[in-house]
Amino acid sequence: MTMVRVESGLYASIAVNGDVQIGWCRRVPEGWCVEDMDCNRLMTPFPTKSDAEKAGYEALAHESGASNPGW
Repeated sequence: MTMVRVESGLYASIAVNGDVQIGWCRRVPEGWCVEDMDCNRLMTPFPTKSDAEKAGYEALAHESGASNPGW
């Protein structure tokens, strides 16, 4: 999984194959949080983006090999 900046304070979590988004890393007033594709928080906010990104790898690991069936 990798993170791609979408805009300030918002990163898309992209699966290993690089062709499908599997979640979000978003800046919120409490810090940074990990979200699923429906913007539901999966993890409690973290003080830094780096901490949230590390937790996101674990939270979204089951989808890290996802690919786009249209490719």
